[in-house]
This record gives sequence, structure tokens and C-alpha cells, in this order.
Amino acid sequence: MDREEAAELLERQRCIRTLLALLNAPEECAVSDLLDHIGGSRSTGINRLDELRSAGLVQKRAGNNRTPYTLTTDGKEVVEQLQAALQTIQAASKENNEHH
Repeated sequence: MDREEAAELLERQRCIRTLLALLNAPEECAVSDLLDHIGGSRSTGINRLDELRSAGLVQKRAGNNRTPYTLTTDGKEVVEQLQAALQTIQAASKENNEHH
């Protein structure tokens, strides 16, 4: 997956929510645990995780009945940058609302 494809992936709200859920998870997270936080069907969740894995943002480890997912180092960096951008937008929005 090239940079343009990865950027398009990050334009999708559910992908961002998946990454944020993994960042905030206390440890590795199974698909069912992620879906409890972000919603959606199992097949959609698995497809989303596979796309994020192809982009190098998520990794999975084979388990017995559960396949745990975590962020890669690159994934953590991307999500931290997204969080910083969201906080900047929220602060600007709040400031703008206070002036009107």
C-alpha cells in the first residue's frame, strides 16, 4: 500500500475510530472487543483491520480462539498525530464559538 492509499484509508471515520480504540486499549485487542467500542459487523471489522495491517499501522498475532491486534510503531505515531490534530481542531472550534 502506498502513501496515497494509506491517506485515503485515514479519511474513513471507522478506520480512525479503530486506530483510536487500539491506542486506548490496555493491551492487545480482539476483533470482538474492538467492535464493542466502535460498532459494525465482524466481517467489516476484520476487513478494516486487514486494510490497516496492509498499511503497516496494525499487526496481529495468532491466538487460540482470538486473534489479538495491536498498533505498530508507525500506527502509534499516526494515531498520536491524529489525536493532536483533533485536539487543535476542538480548541479552535471552542475558541471560535466563544467569540460568536
